[in-house]
Amino acid sequence: METVNKFEAKLDAIVKRFAEQHPGMSEPAIHTRLSSESQEYRAAYREAQFAKDVSIAKRSTLYFSADRIAKVERPAQPIRSDAEKTLDELADVYAAEHKIDKAKAYDVVLKSDKGKDLYRECLKAQAAGSRFG
Repeated sequence: METVNKFEAKLDAIVKRFAEQHPGMSEPAIHTRLSSESQEYRAAYREAQFAKDVSIAKRSTLYFSADRIAKVERPAQPIRSDAEKTLDELADVYAAEHKIDKAKAYDVVLKSDKGKDLYRECLKAQAAGSRFG
């Protein structure tokens, strides 16, 4: 809140200085004229709005609450079918034998007949899981 007050005070000082130079103008008219003509006023206004947004975000518990983040339970690893595990093992073996990275090995395994069959089993298991889960 201290920062917000600082920027609002800066904005008020700009308005006050302009009001002293133009004594016949009302405050809303001064704000309107400054917002269209003064770069200093626009910059101070943006800083004040940003400070307000930051202040609100710091007080908000919706997104930034450590308690809420800590309470979310995440499984260590997603539940995988036997077919997925077999595909991973085949890719690991192929990568080790041919000295390539796992992504390329996985691609080769998926293009094989056994890989295609295992991939179909994975899709069936996912479809069955999404139907009941």
